[in-house]
Amino acid sequence: KNMAAFESLLGTELLDNNKNTVATSNLLANSDYVAFYFSASWCPSCKGFTPNLIKFYNKMKEQGKNFEIVFVSSDKNEETWKEYADLMPWVFLPYPDRQRKKDLAKNFNIPGIPTLIILNKNGQTVSSEGRVKVIEDPEGVEFPWQK
Repeated sequence: KNMAAFESLLGTELLDNNKNTVATSNLLANSDYVAFYFSASWCPSCKGFTPNLIKFYNKMKEQGKNFEIVFVSSDKNEETWKEYADLMPWVFLPYPDRQRKKDLAKNFNIPGIPTLIILNKNGQTVSSEGRVKVIEDPEGVEFPWQK
């Protein structure tokens, strides 16, 4: 697996679901697909979408899919980020790394939030329509929704 691609995008360390610092390569090593979830607690449509995404994520895990989500936050401060992240079952870009968040948003041409970008294990974009697809295909029948 090409972890170098994910390390160049996300850095060498992420936070696991318990907010512990873990090597990016360890957290994502077994993932066939990784989704970047661009979202924020102040955004009403994000707050509306997140519960759907949590259900989808849990369903994928139950089906044994090797799939991970990385939350890339646009929250205004670390406190609101933490409250929002506490609801989520996946992994996180460390909040203080604001420059990397900006670079990711630019790199993937994020028009607004919420946005869910699906990447394959080599770090190549498979779908930038994840948000729509999770709603249209909540069981993930067509996942990873290749273009």
